[in-house]
Amino acid sequence: MNRRLRATQAAPAAWEWLAVTRQARVLHLFDHACNLVNERGEVLSVVTPEIGAGPFHVVVNGFVVGDLSPSDGDKSPTTNIGVWVQSDSIQIGSLWVDVREAAIWPPRVDWERLRHAAPASGSGRADWYSHIPHLQTMVQQRRAELGLDTAVWQPPLQAGLDLLLMGISQGDTAVMQAGAAQLAGLGPGLTPAGDDILVGVMLGLWATRPEAEVRPLAGVIVETAVPHTTTLSAAWLRAAGRGEAGWLWHEFGHRLSVIGDRWQETAARILGTGHSSGAEALWGFLSVIRSP
Repeated sequence: MNRRLRATQAAPAAWEWLAVTRQARVLHLFDHACNLVNERGEVLSVVTPEIGAGPFHVVVNGFVVGDLSPSDGDKSPTTNIGVWVQSDSIQIGSLWVDVREAAIWPPRVDWERLRHAAPASGSGRADWYSHIPHLQTMVQQRRAELGLDTAVWQPPLQAGLDLLLMGISQGDTAVMQAGAAQLAGLGPGLTPAGDDILVGVMLGLWATRPEAEVRPLAGVIVETAVPHTTTLSAAWLRAAGRGEAGWLWHEFGHRLSVIGDRWQETAARILGTGHSSGAEALWGFLSVIRSP
């Protein structure tokens, strides 16, 4: 028996995915997310409110893994779960998702507001820069808890990041490409640590530089990294290149731009995202802001 769910939010990229997709399959299946990929290699994620809105997400009011099983008691791989796509709905196994009434969720963070936040007294920088030392301490503590500083991929990761930042500061595309290539796909997981760093670097660029300056820099990073990483990670890299991010980053940017608001709470939630994805992304974000 099919179970029907109504989507509450969908990013524009999710609507585009529905419009162009003729064939799709389940890429990953988790308790609160089902990642789909179409014949063009593009990802759409059906997620619960626990994960929330994102640049290629459809948010539904909840499902359980059992809803997607191809048959009773079947714990077989996701390749056995059928996917049928229409322009306004998706059927995944026995779960039918109706997207017709979903609100369009804007995926681009309000970087302009963050860049133009009130400057600190006597400083040419926005007031939120005064929070950077505290944020850096939070990130360093979380990375230490996770053992990231001693991970086997840490030395090449740091070397790649240093190259990338040097290339950005010098305006040297070749050096940027060398750094991004070293970071791309580096580390284990569906979104490797090197890619999480790259996402954070691009978000840091959006937070601190004009759009006309960021777009070509982000373009170099995306074009270099995407061919060398996972399908899901490539989707996050492309989104970050456009200045798009999940809802926590939207909240983080908003709270940073408001003097005295509770930005630490949102930073802590980002640090808890995935196993280490949030911590590495914030490390990349900080690296850009601290870079000369």
